[in-house]
This record gives sequence, C-alpha cells and structure tokens, in this order.
Amino acid sequence: MIELQDAIKINNSLPLPSLKTLQKDLFEAQGYILAQDYFITRPLPLFDNSAMDGYAISSKQQGEILHCTRSIFAGEDATKITLKENEAIKIMTGAMIPQNADIVVPFELANLENGVLNIHKKFQPYDNIRKQGEEKKIGDLIAKKGSKLDFTIIGLLASQGIAQVQVFEKLKIGVFSTGDEIIDPKETALPHQIYNINAPSILAILQKYQFDCSYLGILKDNEGLEEALLQATAKYSLLITSGGASVGEKDLLEKILLKHHATIFYHKINLKPGKPLMIAQINGCYLFCLPGNPLSGILNLLALLIPTILRLGLSNAYTPIAQYGILKTPLCLKGNRAQILLGTLQDGYFIPYLKHSPNAISTFYHCTHFAIFDSKATMFDAGSKVMIFPYFGEFDQKNYDFINYAKQQS
Repeated sequence: MIELQDAIKINNSLPLPSLKTLQKDLFEAQGYILAQDYFITRPLPLFDNSAMDGYAISSKQQGEILHCTRSIFAGEDATKITLKENEAIKIMTGAMIPQNADIVVPFELANLENGVLNIHKKFQPYDNIRKQGEEKKIGDLIAKKGSKLDFTIIGLLASQGIAQVQVFEKLKIGVFSTGDEIIDPKETALPHQIYNINAPSILAILQKYQFDCSYLGILKDNEGLEEALLQATAKYSLLITSGGASVGEKDLLEKILLKHHATIFYHKINLKPGKPLMIAQINGCYLFCLPGNPLSGILNLLALLIPTILRLGLSNAYTPIAQYGILKTPLCLKGNRAQILLGTLQDGYFIPYLKHSPNAISTFYHCTHFAIFDSKATMFDAGSKVMIFPYFGEFDQKNYDFINYAKQQS
C-alpha cells in the first residue's frame, strides 16, 4: 500500500501513449487536443475600424466646420477612401477607418444639420477606434500543442481562416463493471441482485469531458472475465473497471494481470475512500481498477483519475485548479489515512458532508465539491482555508500539490 502523494506522482509519470495525429474540421474539433502550436497570421483587428456608429473625423480639424455627405459601412473596402479637408464621413460599427481620420464621434454626441456636423465635446486622437493588431499581432500565440480545443481557441483559429486543425486522436476508453450481483438497469433485478450504478455514472463523467468512451458490459466473476478483459486490451487504449480489485475470493483482476505479466504501477492506496484503487498496463493498454462501492469509485475517478486521463490524452493541462473555502466549524479527522471529503460551498464556506458510507451514491446529489486531506492532517480549526474542487473544474498546465495539510490551519 502506498501513500496518496506517491500515487499522484506515479499517475503523473505514467508512460505517455503514442497517439496518432489527424486533421479535424474546425466545426468538429471541440474537445480534441492540439498536436501543434498555432500562431496569428492575420492581426486582430485586421485593420483600423470604428468601435461604434458615428462620424469619422480628423483630430486636427476639431472645432472647424465639417461637412458630411457620404458613408462607410461594415464590410466595405475603404482602403482608397481619404478624408478630405473639412470633411466628416458617416461610419458604422466595424467599418474601415478612412485615410486621414483618427477619431470617431458617436452619433449621440453630434448632430447633422443641412450636411454640417455639430460636435458636442472634444475628443482625443483614436477615440472610438479599434487599432489594427491591438488585440492580437502577427506572430502572437493562439494556443500551444497540448491545448484542449474549446470555443475560446476555435474562435481565434477561425479568425485566421483555419478550416482544419492538427489534433491528436482521442484515447479510446472502454468501461466495464464487475460482479455476479450486478445487472444493468434494462433488466429486472431479483431480490439478491443490484443495479449497475457505476458504469452509467462513469460514462456520464467521461462524456462530460468529451472523451471517446464506450460501455463494454458486466464482467462476471468467472473464467470468462479473463478472456473478455484480454480481448478488450487489443481494442482500447484504456480500460476502466469498477469492482474486482479488492482481496476477496472472487476479486480476480490482480490475479489475471499477474498471470499475464502486466505492469502493476500500484495496488492499494492509504486513502479513504478508495483503498483498493489499482493502475496497471497490459498489452499496451492501461487498466484503471476502481473500487466497486459507487461513492468510492466515482470519487476516485473525479479526484485522481480524470487528471491522469487528461495527461495520457496528451493534454498539457491536467492539474486541477483549486477553489478555496473557509471552514465554518472545526474539522476533526482520524488521521493515518489520506481522505477525500465531499461537501458544499455556501457563501464562501466549505461545509463537509461527514455522514455517508462508501456506497451512498445519493451523497453526490447533496454535495458540490470535494477536498483532499493528508494522512497526517487531524485537526483544522474553524476559519481555516482549505483547497476544494468542484466535480467538473478547470485544469492548469502547472504542477502543484492539491492536498490539504495540517499546516494550513488558521
């Protein structure tokens, strides 16, 4: 059994898979990981343009009589339009600024009478003008290799006329449940059977992160488990199982892995909940074996394995970004084991949910966040600030320790 910090170090040093690269249409690229750096080739804005509807004038001719007889609209090529002496030009938002103009006077701060513009205040050069390249200059970075594509990056790529992007193929993830007592919700449960909570929950979490994942069914605790598992390793980059990783008579996973000379990176963490957690590799396929108790397994997936999957998918951002909550009342932990606590964040206070069992799936519904505590942390005073994480948070490219230690007491 290893300490939680050691397990996290192992997770962050697992050999990275060799993922193929592919060209993905920009309209279908959401959730993929960039396989190369991308840079600005067309400045943003592309040209000096008007920030609002108004009149383009020269700062040198403020206070003079200005005549307005023509307009420039957004989308119009105004590269050959030059502002003449004693002239103002009506201009629309986004339209190209004509030569010699360096101010846009908003409509509401001027009035046009008989072709003569009357301006109600003095303006400074470049007021209400968006300058070429003020947002992004040629050569500026759009996104680095390893960045996960979302609308913020996709919009910038689109601004450069990029129709297809070079991305890594996604990890192909298969999800099994194990256990003779488990049946899927579409079946009718007998008195001694329980419905499969884990697989639907795990798939929902993986889908939230836009992973390529499939449900592979329930592995029964018999000789068929070995064959099904080995067949799946040939088709998937990563398999996630729930149950079967403990030390019971029918917990067969470790025995099968050892029989086939798999690499077991660790099995059992000094952690509550989640002691049976196991990570292994067989036939080039990673195997993440979660505890069978729903709360334990799902919490381990959220807290420890989602960051690991992001890293194995070649994302450069896989460290959870912490939020912070203040303890309203003292928190007393037994110590000797690292602990993941569920709770809620209310008005800046983290309120731990302490009364639950490892299989109490309803606990997730009542909570919003979790916090991870060191095995030596036993007492946190009221007013202590602790790192907490929402179920679905953001991730950083920097590595840092996201465990709460006793030294963080107030």
